[in-house]
Amino acid sequence: MAAHLGKTTWNFPTHGWIGLIFALVFWWVNWSLDGLRTHWAFTPMWVGYCLVIDGLVFRKKGTSLLTRSWRAYLGLFGVSVVSWWLFELLNWRLQNWSYDGVEFFSHLEFAILASFSFSSVTPAVFGTAELVGSSGWIQNLKPSWRVKTSQPTVISFFILGWMMLVLLSAL
Repeated sequence: MAAHLGKTTWNFPTHGWIGLIFALVFWWVNWSLDGLRTHWAFTPMWVGYCLVIDGLVFRKKGTSLLTRSWRAYLGLFGVSVVSWWLFELLNWRLQNWSYDGVEFFSHLEFAILASFSFSSVTPAVFGTAELVGSSGWIQNLKPSWRVKTSQPTVISFFILGWMMLVLLSAL
């Protein structure tokens, strides 16, 4: 049986309700207030999203990333920071995007604030993938549409990923 982080209401866990409040309040803050606000309001909005999605997965499956292992779930936030800074390293070379308002912060302040902002990417993606993966239409895909998990497949994707990274960096 999955570990519970709090009582459930209509089979929706407490952390899902907390996430819903965070997502709604900070979405409103991000889109309604003028001036600098994203540096403190972006992270709680996306953490709210992560918790809502995790709550929906729990409601649907009776288990979720957070309820199976809260330590591993928190670890996803750290993995996300490291992964995102690798994207930023690529962007330093490619110059595909820039940030408005960066001039208002020191380099250290920006790095810390951006790290918090980037931290929710992996939990959001993994949680959304688990929610979508639990959908009936995904479960009913024809076998020909599924990528089989095997050692050759994993090795092929690994090699292709590195080749794309090298080609991207060579531009």
